[in-house]
Amino acid sequence: MKPESDITDVIIIGGSHSGLSGALTLYRARHTCLIFDAGTPRNGIADHVHMMPGWDGKDPNELREVCRNELQAMGLVQFVPLRVVSATKGPDGLFEVVDSEGGHWKGRKILLALGVLETFPDIEGFAENYGKSIYHCMFCFGYEKRGSSMAAVLAQGPISDATIAGIFAIDTKKFVKLVKIYTNGNPALATALSEKTLKGVEVDNRKLKKIYKVENDELGVEFDEGPRDTLAFMVHSPEMDVDRTLPDQLGCECVPKTGIKINPPFNSTTAPGVFAAGDCCSSLRSVLTGMSMGSCAGVGIAREIPPKDDE
Repeated sequence: MKPESDITDVIIIGGSHSGLSGALTLYRARHTCLIFDAGTPRNGIADHVHMMPGWDGKDPNELREVCRNELQAMGLVQFVPLRVVSATKGPDGLFEVVDSEGGHWKGRKILLALGVLETFPDIEGFAENYGKSIYHCMFCFGYEKRGSSMAAVLAQGPISDATIAGIFAIDTKKFVKLVKIYTNGNPALATALSEKTLKGVEVDNRKLKKIYKVENDELGVEFDEGPRDTLAFMVHSPEMDVDRTLPDQLGCECVPKTGIKINPPFNSTTAPGVFAAGDCCSSLRSVLTGMSMGSCAGVGIAREIPPKDDE
């Protein structure tokens, strides 16, 4: 299929786990799909995925490759390795998207599987170590670190609330002897946390200056004052936002902290003919959740497309 030459049933914007799962469901209903994949999945920096039956501890990039090969073998799914820069709905009811090289493509429905954009704390060394020794989820990464001496929770951004930071600390404590909660120079939060009795948890209100790798895959942490810390790992959940360019162009409503507003279980949006799945429309961001949402969206989309004349 070439730009402007044919009309595909479904244009899927995002080629990671949720988009691939949606395409798998749609081809089972004999629908054609175009998957636009810019090749920047959120877990692309990880070398293994957990809590995934049948794929625990394996490479998520390899999982995507297996899924792509399955879909390409069916003959109903085409991949376009480009970013979509605009998406509109025409008076004929068809959607048109424009890719980053100026190609125009038309489809009957759209599935937004955009993922999210992560914004990291402005601390030297954070970005370089995120996903390697700085983890957003202990259920995904804690088990391999069991028995370690010390780790820290960076209570900033989404976890700058005493209750939430305490929950993260308790999750972390299952794998280490001592947990430090870094409030990064937030005295009010430090006071609120100090009033909680959390065994094996200490509160440190110093401002972080630098995070760096040391021996044995551990992290060194330098502060604005006082001695440095050496950690087995750090825990932090960064800010995650949806790029609203395409949702706004299509008329999709968005919900703060969640993303695109959807109507479960089939994940239609407030814009007719547009569906969403995965991180861009859920606060429960995981591979399994994304796959489930993609599959459900695929069912919803398929039921809105009538059979072809030869069916």
